[in-house]
Amino acid sequence: MFDYSDIRGGRFRARTVSGVRSMNDGEHYTVNADGRIDKYSYKTGALVATIFDIKDHPAIGGRMAGYEFSADESKMLITTSPQAIYRHSFTADHWIYDVKARTVRRLTEEGREQVAAFSPDGRKVGFVRGNKTSNPPPSGLAHSDANGEESTPNMFCRNQAKSTDKHSKNHAITHHPPRPKTPIGTTPK
Repeated sequence: MFDYSDIRGGRFRARTVSGVRSMNDGEHYTVNADGRIDKYSYKTGALVATIFDIKDHPAIGGRMAGYEFSADESKMLITTSPQAIYRHSFTADHWIYDVKARTVRRLTEEGREQVAAFSPDGRKVGFVRGNKTSNPPPSGLAHSDANGEESTPNMFCRNQAKSTDKHSKNHAITHHPPRPKTPIGTTPK
C-alpha cells in the first residue's frame, strides 16, 4: 500500500547511472573521476586502468569537462575549460589524446571551438568556431584530422549541421569539396 506522501517523497522516482561510458569490448566502462578517465570491469566493478589523467599533461590546464572516444577507441577528444554562451551551448578548448602513445595535442591553435566531435571513422574532428552561420563562405565550420592537420574552413556546409537532439554533441555534417577562392568584386570563371 502507498499514499501520496510516497509519491511526493520520491519512492517511485527513477534511478539512473550517469557518467558511465561503455567500451567497445562490452566488458569495460569508463568514468571521468576529477580529470582522470578510469576504466572499470563490468564483471567485478574493479578499476582496471587509468586511461588518462589530466595531471600528467600540464599543458592542458583548466578543468576537464568531458571526453569522447574515437570509434576504435585509439584516440580521445578531451574538452576543457568550457565557457557558457547560452543555455546548453558553450565554447571550450579541445585536445586529442592518443591512448596508445599517451600523448596529447591541442585540436587547433586558432581559438576555442564548439560542438567538437569525431567523424564516424575517427580520422577527423568536426567543430564550429566563431558561431558563423553565413553561407557562402561557411567559415564557421572546419575540421582537423585526428593527427593534427587542420583543413581549410570551407570543407563543411554550415546549413547541413543539425543536432540529433538538444543534448547531443553528435552532428550530421555534410562534406563538400573546397570552393576556389575568388577575389572580392570579381566573377568566378
